[in-house]
Amino acid sequence: MEKEMNLCETGKFNIFKIRDLTEGNEAVAVVLSLLARSNVFVELLKLDYTKLKNFLKGIQDGYKNITYHNKTHGADLCQTFYLFCTKGELAEKAKFDAVDYLSYLVGATCHDFEHPGLNQVFLCQTK
Repeated sequence: MEKEMNLCETGKFNIFKIRDLTEGNEAVAVVLSLLARSNVFVELLKLDYTKLKNFLKGIQDGYKNITYHNKTHGADLCQTFYLFCTKGELAEKAKFDAVDYLSYLVGATCHDFEHPGLNQVFLCQTK
């Protein structure tokens, strides 16, 4: 997995390979790997690794097994945001601190948590 994660700062990153390599634990693996690269949870915030991993596992498990708004999409958005922060220099330009960085990566990962896989128009019409 390390070889694939080393592509996280490029357009060659492949979330589907990560999904396969982690046997469906891509959301947990991607967030922890990206946070480790930036020393956010180890050095800056001194977060408990086990608690963070368990939290991320709960988020990952809350995603439904649907075509698009799923845990793979959440992990992919997390990596995309990381790419914007690093290569696009968003973190530097916006002056992100460690809490900002952690919040945005975790937020990107869980933004579709428990999404039903239906759009608003459908839900309103079938209410």
